[in-house]
Amino acid sequence: MPSLTPGSFVIWNDQSWLLLDIPETTRALLKHPKTGKAELVDVLELKLSGTTEPNSKKALVSISQKSWQEIQRQFSLLQPLLRKGQRQRTYKDIDQVAKQLGKGRVTIYRWLNKLENSQTASALLRDKRRDFGVSRLSDKINDIITDKIDNFYLVKERPSVVELWEQVAIECKARGLKPPAISTIHKRLDQVQDRLIMAKRFSHKKAREKFEPLHGSFPGANVPLAVYQVDHTPADIILVDDVSRLPIGRPYLTIVVDTCTRMLSGFCLTLDPPSALSTGLALTHAILPKKTWLTKHQIDAEWPIYGVPHKIYADNAKEFRGTMLERACHEYGIIMENRPKGLLNYGGHVERLFRTFMRRVQSLKGSTFSNVQNRGEYNSEGKAVFTLNEFEHWFGIFVTKVYHQRPHRGIGRMSPIKLYERQHSW
Repeated sequence: MPSLTPGSFVIWNDQSWLLLDIPETTRALLKHPKTGKAELVDVLELKLSGTTEPNSKKALVSISQKSWQEIQRQFSLLQPLLRKGQRQRTYKDIDQVAKQLGKGRVTIYRWLNKLENSQTASALLRDKRRDFGVSRLSDKINDIITDKIDNFYLVKERPSVVELWEQVAIECKARGLKPPAISTIHKRLDQVQDRLIMAKRFSHKKAREKFEPLHGSFPGANVPLAVYQVDHTPADIILVDDVSRLPIGRPYLTIVVDTCTRMLSGFCLTLDPPSALSTGLALTHAILPKKTWLTKHQIDAEWPIYGVPHKIYADNAKEFRGTMLERACHEYGIIMENRPKGLLNYGGHVERLFRTFMRRVQSLKGSTFSNVQNRGEYNSEGKAVFTLNEFEHWFGIFVTKVYHQRPHRGIGRMSPIKLYERQHSW
């Protein structure tokens, strides 16, 4: 997502304006270049001059691993030119990147134009690859392949691809299905993260050494949106059905935390177990502006944090390692790192935030408390009164009007929203 920078031109009310300043996190001061008229407007009404609506997305999962790696190499080399902008980059800069990529100057300019319009890595895909490689296997065969990769191939005994294919074929024949070709198995393995393969088949230590994760307390998380942390937990409360008001169980909470400011950037509440879908919904909530969400839930509060983060740290759970989620991050230039196993300083912020939230949840009717001993003879199901929507409304109010507003020890006893407003730069 492009950033708004004082001195740049923006579009407001279908006209081009000069952005003078952003005095508040939600307001921008504009000046009309011809009339000199100044306006203070909502930043959500602005878009960068020259940006266009993104084209329809190609299926990221359909791109071969080799092609995707080449796109990422091109994207990373072109980003410094994008940051410089048309006025600052020189022919020398263009020619240097062209030489690294083995392309001509015209091609580099064409690629830069695509990226300036879309801001996504997939803009570099050639048109002839559109919809190429989409799987036509049945869901049953896809499920068999996924199961055999997870439970037969990704193990310390390190069986070969041929043995994996044999296991898939045996299972397919047992179910009366036509086995896929071995080339299909190779293509599926191309979609699995190299780091995951090494961690599962060798060790997490070897995977960390090869893929060079960051070390330290949490380096790089010194500005908002630099590092997001994502994780799940069951909420300590029993919910009831909207109609019958009968108990339906505990919900799962997925949260996205901005490491610098400790702002809760987004969340997802669902009755389904943690999955790639709930992760994607939480990240979508974190990236998009919250104004519409707050209005829908009738919450009169500010929740200013939004935008595409630089890096996302997630736990080692399987739902964080799917190719689609990984490629969606790469599509927008987001670095995605799995939390190194055994290194507790990675992920401590999000875990402490879960404890903060759950302590407050335990004061609500229908709480399960943190364990059986603490619950004692309290009848959680009998006392339950919150529906999923009502609990989501309560949680939104607690986040925006309590958690974001109160002093936080981890950031010098400043409130998360105050630190965000102080450090946030457009």
